[in-house]
Amino acid sequence: MGADAKRRRWLQTGLAAPAVLTVSSASATVMSSFGRCLRNLERHQPAQFFSTTADGWFRKQVPVVQLAYKGHVKGHFYLDPLKNVYVSVTPPHTELSFGPILPPGWQITGQSKRWALVWFDKLSGTQYTKVTLQKPRGSLAATMSCYSSFRRLA
Repeated sequence: MGADAKRRRWLQTGLAAPAVLTVSSASATVMSSFGRCLRNLERHQPAQFFSTTADGWFRKQVPVVQLAYKGHVKGHFYLDPLKNVYVSVTPPHTELSFGPILPPGWQITGQSKRWALVWFDKLSGTQYTKVTLQKPRGSLAATMSCYSSFRRLA
């Protein structure tokens, strides 16, 4: 048997054998890497949801209003889009019983901004769509370094 015939026979035998190849996409690798980074942060979550300055956590600026009742300032509040009520920006984050429609006697006396945490699903790595004080089930806050490494790879 000649060299060409042996080579053809070897190739035919090799191609006839079943082959299982697993190739993951780059996006799947990135998401699993970000998910792993998030899960590593599970025991190291920030103590404060709101901050007046940027820190090492992934945050977004949100509008905050100063509310007064019959001329007496009651504090600074964030209109939580998930609950649709005003929530105090200072712990224990007391909720008011109303949202954007102010009851008689209440008025907005000032406006400012605060930095608020952004939640990420710890399994998929997707960002929660609303900036809410109530942490969604299965979500975590991410550090800027964790998020930045994810963004560089994506």
